[in-house]
Amino acid sequence: MAARRLIVVMLVLLGLSTIVAALLPPPDRSENVPGQGRRRGETAQPEPSGNSGSAAARGLIRARITTSRRAPEVVRVTPGQRLVLLVGGPVGDDISIPAFGLTETATPSAPARFDLIVDRPGRFAVRAFGAERDVGRIVSKG
Repeated sequence: MAARRLIVVMLVLLGLSTIVAALLPPPDRSENVPGQGRRRGETAQPEPSGNSGSAAARGLIRARITTSRRAPEVVRVTPGQRLVLLVGGPVGDDISIPAFGLTETATPSAPARFDLIVDRPGRFAVRAFGAERDVGRIVSKG
């Protein structure tokens, strides 16, 4: 008798969770899509602001840095802009932006992903620990 009650309670909970999951909107995964960064050799610039709802109008910059390049790549932003930065290459490494206290791991199949608001002007290093060198630089000018 107790087992039947338990099964009924579990079926009710399963039904309720299914209804709640069906009513919730799907998560926004547009920023997690690989390859949405810039092409090799380009510096990051705001997207064209044809309308007020564009990413640049909201202050969003998307950029990609490749660790295999010899010279550090530069990403240009203005203070207050949101930066979504992907850092990756053919070899995995721990990537850090020390000025903001951020560290992520990059693998050959998944770049390190940083999502931050550059809140002040300055030059901020993007560092690869294993390579023991700066792979990029964030330049923020007001």
